Amino acid sequence: MGQGRTGSDSAALRQEHDLLARRLESRSSVDLALRGILWAAGGVLALGIAAALAWNQWGYKPLGQPPAAGAPWFAAASAAAFTALAALLLVLGAGRLRRSRSLAREEAALFTRLRELRRALEIDP
Repeated sequence: MGQGRTGSDSAALRQEHDLLARRLESRSSVDLALRGILWAAGGVLALGIAAALAWNQWGYKPLGQPPAAGAPWFAAASAAAFTALAALLLVLGAGRLRRSRSLAREEAALFTRLRELRRALEIDP
């Protein structure tokens, strides 16, 4: 130990290093970001289904084509339900993405500290 540390200082640094290394073994921010992206993708899909239901019922129809079969209230209720589901999924996805970004910042700070400890313990050159 080239910096004149005592054995207890080195042991404390090593213990902190080991704790940080265990904490940073898996990047939970990446998992959270993936979940957020999947929730948001589900929201976009639900929004597309709602738009398709609404278009099939009330969208452009060439002249002479009969109106869509089925009750118009069913199409309206389905479109409203899918729109509400889309809004919920998009909000949940955005929340997870925001949380993943803040967690990534915390992890970056911890990685910086881990690199400092590895240099101080002379693990990395």
